Amino acid sequence: MVHGDRVAVPALDGLEVVETHLATVRLGATAVPVNSRPVADEVAHVLADSGAVALVNDPATAETARTARDRAPAVTTVPTIGPEYEAALAAADPTPVEHVVVSPIRRSWCTPRAPPAS
Repeated sequence: MVHGDRVAVPALDGLEVVETHLATVRLGATAVPVNSRPVADEVAHVLADSGAVALVNDPATAETARTARDRAPAVTTVPTIGPEYEAALAAADPTPVEHVVVSPIRRSWCTPRAPPAS
């Protein structure tokens, strides 16, 4: 991942979710929060709409994440929290990032459903 990338996080609440959000900020990327109880269509919509290139999930959301990822070809990295996630952390470059730019969260990434018709 590089500066400006987006990382979708449909995982359940936990230390790794906080860690992922902080790591994306450190990289200059943007964390895209995703409802942790969505269906694959909703996740696929968020992935496509946000331009996410990574999708961090946990065992509880892994099947939904895999199905959504199949519909979002821009997503190239899909670590599941557990041994795969820990291995990615261990392989990461520990060099500090000089500039951190925090991007605002775009509301539509959090709520992918269309507003009700008037």
